[in-house]
Amino acid sequence: MFRSNKINKGSIVGLITGGAVGAVAALLSAPKSGKALRGNIKARVKGYSSDAEKHLENAKEKAMEIISDGKKEGEQIVSDAKVKAEKLLKDAEKIFDQAKQKNK
Repeated sequence: MFRSNKINKGSIVGLITGGAVGAVAALLSAPKSGKALRGNIKARVKGYSSDAEKHLENAKEKAMEIISDGKKEGEQIVSDAKVKAEKLLKDAEKIFDQAKQKNK
């Protein structure tokens, strides 16, 4: 009925945070000037920000798909329930009519 995703929000946040921390640690340990280091950090942050936006957009698309699928399934369940209720009502009317005929 519903699809399960192996990657959840916490995993994505952890991955992004871990990558950022690792990148900063690598940059800070590299023998570069302060200006070059800040430039590298700025470029990496832009790259991670872009990656995070892509992941967020993918997550939004998946969420919309899941919502759409759930809505379709819900509509189908309601439709099936209406059909079954109508059949039960017709069956009940037949039984009621038969009982009326026997009592005449």
